Amino acid sequence: MNNYKNFTQKYRPKSFKELKGHNILKKSLSNSFIEGKIYHSYIFTGSSGVGKTTVARILAKTLNCPNSTSEENILLPCNICKNCNSIAKSNHPDVFEFDAASKTGVDDIRDIISNTEFLPIAAKYKVFIVDEVHMLSKNAFNALLKIIEEPPEYVIFVFATTEINKIPDTIVSRCNIYELEKLTYTQTKELILDIVEQEKIEIEDQALEILSSKSNGSGRLAVIYLEQIANFQNTNKILAKDVTTVMGIESTSTLIKLLNLIEQKNSKEAIELVKTIYIKSNSINIFLSSLSDFIAEIIKFKMIKEYNNILYKDYQTEITALSQKITNEKLSILWQIFSQSLNELEKSHNILLFLEMNIIKSIFSISLPEISNTQPLKDQDTKTSYIENYLSENNIIINFIKFVHSRKEFEIYYSLLNNMEFSLEGNILHISTNLDLYQKSSYEAMNENSKLTEIKDLFKKFNQSSQLQINFIKKNNIENLKSKIIQEIFHKDENFQLLKKEFDDVEISDIILEKN
Repeated sequence: MNNYKNFTQKYRPKSFKELKGHNILKKSLSNSFIEGKIYHSYIFTGSSGVGKTTVARILAKTLNCPNSTSEENILLPCNICKNCNSIAKSNHPDVFEFDAASKTGVDDIRDIISNTEFLPIAAKYKVFIVDEVHMLSKNAFNALLKIIEEPPEYVIFVFATTEINKIPDTIVSRCNIYELEKLTYTQTKELILDIVEQEKIEIEDQALEILSSKSNGSGRLAVIYLEQIANFQNTNKILAKDVTTVMGIESTSTLIKLLNLIEQKNSKEAIELVKTIYIKSNSINIFLSSLSDFIAEIIKFKMIKEYNNILYKDYQTEITALSQKITNEKLSILWQIFSQSLNELEKSHNILLFLEMNIIKSIFSISLPEISNTQPLKDQDTKTSYIENYLSENNIIINFIKFVHSRKEFEIYYSLLNNMEFSLEGNILHISTNLDLYQKSSYEAMNENSKLTEIKDLFKKFNQSSQLQINFIKKNNIENLKSKIIQEIFHKDENFQLLKKEFDDVEISDIILEKN
């Protein structure tokens, strides 16, 4: 008979005192139990691995232990009586656990309801723990509603869910709700240290830092990884390289190499590197998470004086070099791209292609010019000088468009960008349009039109310090400003050409003005 207990079983908290974090929940539940305020239905909600089912079991144990005691206003079961031991072993006759992910139907709920008709056998309360309750069918929820509305005094329902928004309001409104937050970095670290101390395992500082930060606030995930890493080398010492290997975390040097290739706009080598990562990676999700986290670290390194992180202590020179080559704005764009890709990953039908397109997107994004209201454009390199030249020649037009946008005149902004053609002749700005913005056919009526008057008024406010005039022209065939910018700037960009080579029918559909 195999009596081995894995770490998650061996170190599962047996009372609220042993539970890491969740201080408000522990005090709130304990106080209500001590005062005899026992609710008949509870919902514990939170992300995976934060302790929802563990709290439900502690609740069942605490309420049914005849020897419960209060310590620092926290109610604790004795953990030695028959009830405590039976609940801990999941074989108590009055405590039931159901997985709603596998038992979703109305018949399963009817079985629970029929069970509530009988008095407890050995405990004070019958406790029904329903995990992933949001997976129940509509009919199952309807059947459950009646018993929740009028439960026997000895029945308690405890629902655990990662998606409370999927539970009908009629159920939620009748439950006492507690949201379990993720463990903090410090709490995760304390949890790991408690276990390695009891297991007599030595853990390297950097290994502890990596494991604590990459467990994403999930105590269960931290414990699972800790056991896997401890078994990996079958020694009593855990090194940082063991953690990165087992967790599938890409090395910092690889992340630095990839960001350098993106900064250099080296699409070919960047895509080849991503292919290599894809082939050998245990988890693309972890890779993208590591990459976005590393970009965030570079931003913090640039923005926070004397900032340092032990995870990257051996790479300060490389991080400094990257921070000098990539601006804050472009680092923020990269962070947004790879952070957002984490949400989009599961929807992708081709993960490798998804990764490659994100690399191309990142290179294309940081190749775009940075338009500032306070500083003139400067040449970034010879390859993009035509961008600055075009924008410089049309500086008044671009700034007027931005001014209209800043005034939140979005209808006019859209018309200027999509329905009008601009040309500058001396001190006159000609605006041509093919829109039928006026009822009369005369030129005078056109200029008196309210929409055009609004544009003229906005231009006066924008152009208070110069003698520049505005003139409207009716013209059937125009090249609108958006099309001109796309044609003059983006179609000439090497990264767009790379996209065009891979996808012949690709086109740029719109331009979004950067928020300042």
